[in-house]
Amino acid sequence: MKKKLIIALAITLVCILCTIVYKVCLKYRIIEKHTQDKVIKIDYKKSYYNDFYVKNNKVYINCILSIYNDSKKNQKFYIRAKYSEDVGKLLLNNNYLKINEEAQEKVIELKPKEKQTLNALFEGDFGGKRQKANRLLPSKIQIVHVK
Repeated sequence: MKKKLIIALAITLVCILCTIVYKVCLKYRIIEKHTQDKVIKIDYKKSYYNDFYVKNNKVYINCILSIYNDSKKNQKFYIRAKYSEDVGKLLLNNNYLKINEEAQEKVIELKPKEKQTLNALFEGDFGGKRQKANRLLPSKIQIVHVK
């Protein structure tokens, strides 16, 4: 009986320590996870990677993003993304990819509480290998607010 109790306590302690280490790593950006903006939310359950193609030494990665304005004000913003796992293969570098709209970042506007499904076409420099590392959303999505 004592042996089972000691094992249960040890497992609990390991879980608590792992949680603390994980939160410290997130706080000091040792590791990153999908970050949520406080106003513009991305519904990751309804968002997904779709496809990619290469044209004129550029890579175009298409994702469907389900976004939501969780505020009481109109919001203007643009979205950038990083695909770190594709650097050196599909992508030349680890720069943020922008949603392409005539060589400028596409500004999106949402009314209060408005939901939108966005067909996001991220543009980046081709790295030489026509193969995507996985079929996941970008490793980091950044929402940049515009005034």
